[in-house]
Amino acid sequence: MTDSPKITQEMINLYDEYTHITLDRRAYLGKLTALVGSTAAAIAVTSLIEADKASAEIVKADDAQPVFIPPHSGKVLDFLAITHKLTSQQTGGACCLFESVFDPETGNRLHVHGREDEIAYVLEGALEVRFSGRKTRSLDAGGGVRLGGWFQGRDASRAASAIASLRLPKWP
Repeated sequence: MTDSPKITQEMINLYDEYTHITLDRRAYLGKLTALVGSTAAAIAVTSLIEADKASAEIVKADDAQPVFIPPHSGKVLDFLAITHKLTSQQTGGACCLFESVFDPETGNRLHVHGREDEIAYVLEGALEVRFSGRKTRSLDAGGGVRLGGWFQGRDASRAASAIASLRLPKWP
């Protein structure tokens, strides 16, 4: 009985380049053959690395199904300038996705998330975040922040700001 070849990170990276990037099969096998010593060994290594479709788990009927969120949809909470895009009921309590649109120099009040963390991503404009110790930090469009504890978010631009936020169970 022969031992299986030892799979190295270099082999995995090469296979990844072949399956996900730009390396064609001929070039992949050529490089792998040079690495492992023979075409037969290259084919054996490939069979150990590649996904085994026959062993893949079949999706169970009670598995969570995709939830698509059309543009301009969701439950709007005007008094908070929030639109719930994906609710915790839709995700089995795993998370909540919402969008906030703040008019210039407006925002929410200082508040706390005791049981969850919030990840905010600035889509448009700028966001100024003030923490309970009065420390502030500004984020421009494309910036993000993980929020926990006491904080307040407000528009920090002369135009309206749009922020996408994800609430998740509290991180350790």
